[in-house]
Amino acid sequence: MAAGSVSVLEASKRFVSAADGVLTRHCFSFGEHYDPANTSYGPLVAFNDTVLQPGAGFATHRHAGVEIVTWVIEGMLHHEDSTGHHGDILPGVVQRLSAGSGVVHTETSAPEPAAASGSSDTRFLQMWLKPDEPGGAPGYAQAAVDPATLESGLVVVASGRPHERRAPVVHIGCSGAALHIGRLRRGQSVELPWAALVFVYVALGAVAMGSERPLGAGDSARLTGISGAGIRALEPAEVLVWEMDSAG
Repeated sequence: MAAGSVSVLEASKRFVSAADGVLTRHCFSFGEHYDPANTSYGPLVAFNDTVLQPGAGFATHRHAGVEIVTWVIEGMLHHEDSTGHHGDILPGVVQRLSAGSGVVHTETSAPEPAAASGSSDTRFLQMWLKPDEPGGAPGYAQAAVDPATLESGLVVVASGRPHERRAPVVHIGCSGAALHIGRLRRGQSVELPWAALVFVYVALGAVAMGSERPLGAGDSARLTGISGAGIRALEPAEVLVWEMDSAG
């Protein structure tokens, strides 16, 4: 593994926001939580891990100038926005909302357990990136990813790179950034992308990464200027990996 730097944020060190039926853990400064040394990593400006109780969620609110990528871990998340788009996001479905010059939307969990997932609560990961062009018309897309593909290793599910615009990859307006997701079996090893910046988040399970301490659920790592790194699942794990070409 080529020399560089690795910074690990332990799950217990994340900022926490709580409201009625909503619990969110933040990997970066967010809302009332501010750390001037932790506002972004490359174009990635938010990585939130949220749990919604049945029927809970976020009422109508506005976004502008960000690309928002959502991935559900369990349960079902319902989305509606001011452009007329709406959809139910289940595990295995990736969604992208380009806020553009401004969009209003709501996000709520199913009022009852989602039959397809068997979960009463809804847990989802939401990631915000700075777009290449902050204005323009809002946009929306979602795609289902074949479970067998996810279990084969790390697979690109969202990308701003020109050659990755075909389903099941959703296109994001942030060139040089791509999101990989994998559901790894115990003992499975995968190589991390070769990029200037790599952000690793363990959603479920635990993984080993070189000489670093094992990363458990909720832990994240930021790899800067490192090539040839890999991870190995110490138990069944679901891992999200952002590769980014520059600081954004």
